[in-house]
Amino acid sequence: MRTWFVFLIVFLFLKVQLQSQTWELGLSGGITHYVGDLNPTFHFRFPHPAGSVWGKYNFNKHWSLRAAFTYGRVSADDAEGVFDHQIVRNLRFQSDIFEVHSAIEFNFFPYRPGDPETKRFTPYLFLGVGGFYFNPQTYFNGELVDLQPLGTEGQQTLSRADQYPYSRFQPCIPFGIGIKWSFHDRLSLGVEWGMRLLFTDYLDDVSGLYGDKGEIFTIRGLTAAELSDLSQSPYHEIPNTGYQRGTPVDNDWYSYLGLSLSYNIKDPASCYSYKRNWTRKRK
Repeated sequence: MRTWFVFLIVFLFLKVQLQSQTWELGLSGGITHYVGDLNPTFHFRFPHPAGSVWGKYNFNKHWSLRAAFTYGRVSADDAEGVFDHQIVRNLRFQSDIFEVHSAIEFNFFPYRPGDPETKRFTPYLFLGVGGFYFNPQTYFNGELVDLQPLGTEGQQTLSRADQYPYSRFQPCIPFGIGIKWSFHDRLSLGVEWGMRLLFTDYLDDVSGLYGDKGEIFTIRGLTAAELSDLSQSPYHEIPNTGYQRGTPVDNDWYSYLGLSLSYNIKDPASCYSYKRNWTRKRK
C-alpha cells in the first residue's frame, strides 16, 4: 500500500513540465491539536502553539514540492471529557511533536509567486509523506513522567510477552487545504490546515486493554503500575485487567493550522521581467 503511494507521487511529478521554476522559503505560526482516545470527537480542543519552517520548489503554475519541519504539542485530559467512561478512566497526557515531511501542492488557479501574469491568489491542496517523533508524558506526584518506557498496557509482562513497546518514531501522511496570496513581488501570505494520518494508536499512550497491575508492578515498579490504571470507578478495588482501556481499531490523529509568510526566490532569467511587469501592472 505504501509502495503504491510512493509510485503515485513519482508519477505525478514525472508529468509536470518544468517551466519558469521558482523557489520559496517560508515560516509559519499556528496551533496543533489531537484527536484520539482521550479526545475522540472534537477538533481544535486542547490547542497548543506551534510553528513550521519550509522550503518550496514551484515547478510551474499548478504544481509545487515542499519540504518542512514542524514543531507542536498535543494533549488531552479525560477529566475534561464529554463521555462518562472518560471521567471514570481518568487518564491524561501531553507530548511534543517534531515532524519532517515532503509534500506536493496543487494550485486550483494558475499561480506563480510574484508573476503578474498569473492569479494573485489561489486555493490549493497538498499531500505528502513524513515522519515524526513523539513522547507521551503525564504528571505523577508533581513530576513529569515519560509513559512509553513504563509499558502502561502491560507490554512484555508475563501475560503479554508478545506485545512490544511502541516506537516513538512514526511515519505520517500529511494532507489538507490552504489558500495563498502573492501580495508583493517577493512576499506571499498563506493559511493552511492539514491533518496527519498516523499509523499508531499510541500518540496518547492509550490503545488496547488494561494490563495486569500486579505484573506491571513486579517488572516496572510502582509508578508504572499506578499510571496503568487511574480509574475512579466505585468498583476500583476490582482489577480492570483485560477490560477496554482504549479503542485499538482507530488510530490517533494530529493537525496543524497555521498562517505563513514566504519569500520568493525567482529564476534569475525571469527575475527582471517579473519585477518590471509587476510594477507596470500596479500603476
